[in-house]
Amino acid sequence: MINSFQLLTSLSWGDVATQGASMGFYPDNPLSFSFQAAPSTSGRGVSNNTNFSTNAFQSIVVGELNRFNSANGNLGFLKRQQYINYDPDASSGSSTYGASQLSAGSCNLLWKSYVFNKINGVNATTQGVFQINLMGFIQLKHVHSFFNFIPLLKGAFMKMTLNLNNTTVDYSVDVNDVMTLNSVSNAVGGVCPLMISSAAGSNGGASAYNGVNTFRANVSVGATCLDSQLASIAGVQQGRLARSIYLYVPCYSFNPVFESAYLSSPIKQIKYTDVYQYQINNIPASTGQINNLVTNGIAGLVSVTILPYYSAATNNIIGAGASPLPAYQSPFDPAGCGPTSPLCLLTNFNVVVSGQNMIYNTVRYSYETWLNQVYGANAVDGGMVDGLSSGLIDQLGWEMEYCYHHVDVSRMLPVEESVPKSVQIIGQNTSARDIDLFVFCTYRCSVSVDVLSGARV
Repeated sequence: MINSFQLLTSLSWGDVATQGASMGFYPDNPLSFSFQAAPSTSGRGVSNNTNFSTNAFQSIVVGELNRFNSANGNLGFLKRQQYINYDPDASSGSSTYGASQLSAGSCNLLWKSYVFNKINGVNATTQGVFQINLMGFIQLKHVHSFFNFIPLLKGAFMKMTLNLNNTTVDYSVDVNDVMTLNSVSNAVGGVCPLMISSAAGSNGGASAYNGVNTFRANVSVGATCLDSQLASIAGVQQGRLARSIYLYVPCYSFNPVFESAYLSSPIKQIKYTDVYQYQINNIPASTGQINNLVTNGIAGLVSVTILPYYSAATNNIIGAGASPLPAYQSPFDPAGCGPTSPLCLLTNFNVVVSGQNMIYNTVRYSYETWLNQVYGANAVDGGMVDGLSSGLIDQLGWEMEYCYHHVDVSRMLPVEESVPKSVQIIGQNTSARDIDLFVFCTYRCSVSVDVLSGARV
């Protein structure tokens, strides 16, 4: 969640154009979501899973409802699919579209994302299979701030542990293409990176289903499907690209003159930031008061970032008879992978550090939060210089579905930085639904290393 916030507030649209396809990143359209009170062709609860391109923007200003571009195409979802859905069996010589120029074998050699296995289902004993080899490239600087500041090291040994969101989604579709979510399984309880396309007309799911069926979708890191039920189906294959995660680290040969100068002071201090995460659950709708102590003491505080989501009991993802799920595990909603739940704005809001308000005047209005706190977060020069900026969210998008609340708490005297301080969140929920808050406290860390040996000092 916090890494998505970092990308959305630090990248420019030029960065999305050049790096987005490599790491599978493109922001979701915050104006295309809808809320489904009952199972529908777009799922249930918050749905932002339409994946067709449209120019039907007249709904923004026409009619009595606040439709904006609701259910008219989530460009971010469409773009992310285009990154991975190359099909070697596509059009075989059309004069309009041309023939595919890369075979499956060539894709394997190149480690290119592509659709590699398609089996039509016939009956209960011959089930359909659809598999995609997906290559994702994540730069270390986007994984953790430590890698932004690490100097050149020689002979270093590091160990990195990743919790992976390997997820399985089980859902059913009836004769009218109405989708019902049965269950979501995530071993670490994290976000659901899978999205199921809407089955409404013109969308990717419109012709994918034929009658009453049950479907099971899984994303697994590595070459093996980690869902035993899916792995046992006849025809399911091993991935044909990378067998596991690979770590690429650049190596350099120093000019001897510069090497001796660099090693003349071999002890280097790496200053970076880490994150403490806390959760505040079940804040009542409309008038729910927030007055929660997040932590008794963190030294070197930099910022506090709050992400609101509809509470599991009120987000309407799974219907009666099934356990409700948190919003960030919905396969119909991109929440958790960028957007928050829609229209989750706070008033009378402040962050209190060791008894002191970090915002001089308690925030009452949404424009104050956006312009004074969120707009310049992680941006080039804090977003203060026109013509030189970064960030992918505007005020309308922030108010609708990127409802981050971010406060810079780093302004303090140097003597105070090493003093552990308490953090308290106060405010009021203005959403018409109960919400949960994910609170991320960013704080300074440092470590000294010997660049000659790579040893920690």
